[in-house]
Amino acid sequence: MKNKIALAGAGIVLACSSAAFTASAATAAPVGNGAVAVADVDAAAAPPSCVKIKKYTTWNGYRSYSITNKCASTKKVKAIFKRAYDSSCTAIKPNKNHKFVPNVPIADWDKVVKC
Repeated sequence: MKNKIALAGAGIVLACSSAAFTASAATAAPVGNGAVAVADVDAAAAPPSCVKIKKYTTWNGYRSYSITNKCASTKKVKAIFKRAYDSSCTAIKPNKNHKFVPNVPIADWDKVVKC
């Protein structure tokens, strides 16, 4: 009988702990009183408007980004791809361009964020 109770208790603890790990950030913190909404965080992560983002497809079918920094200072950006690894954080100097090409041809464009 003690083993059945211990087993049931362990199952409850496991269920509660896995539910805690799957909670999203949107439900974890209320908005208000200085808190930042998840949508605001995504908007804040976008690079400034002086960073020009062009989507293009390479000759062999890879959907890629060409980023040009038209700002007065160096900007750090990162390319986010669907179904592929994200790029590393890359510093782009003023009036310079950097091309981000994914590691697999099935990748698709997602977004470019500052880092």
